[in-house]
Amino acid sequence: MCEKTIEGSLNGQDGIGNADWDRETKMITVNYNPEKLNENKIKTNNFIKGNVIYLPSVRFQDGTYVFLFGSTEILEEMVVLLKKHSSIKVEIAGHVCCVNNMELSKYRAKKVYDFLIENGINKHRLTYKGYSNTKPKYADIKDARNRRVELRVQ
Repeated sequence: MCEKTIEGSLNGQDGIGNADWDRETKMITVNYNPEKLNENKIKTNNFIKGNVIYLPSVRFQDGTYVFLFGSTEILEEMVVLLKKHSSIKVEIAGHVCCVNNMELSKYRAKKVYDFLIENGINKHRLTYKGYSNTKPKYADIKDARNRRVELRVQ
């Protein structure tokens, strides 16, 4: 099981499983099993400017921008949603934890950018940026959850 977290406004969750609302972080976390992709559709009717879609199941080999097995299933789901919401533009934000490595975070964001383009999303709808460890989501900079990819609705 992986966690899939979508921050901001989220409507129409169907077939995903358990969901927890965290009042402090204002995030919805749902259990997600990438082996059962057809049962785990993200259904959101509300891509609102400023919302952030956190993709913790997108993982990379340590110190690289090579996807780990199972990382692309959630991206395939995002392709479907981005095609459905064709006017939406997003920034792909790459983050790393512990070390200041702007280049690695940028290459990881670009890897997601390239995947989305290769799967039919117009490059004019996408930008990417690496943030290194400059915007931790969790106070402990060593917390592995700070290593993440996010899609920020523009």
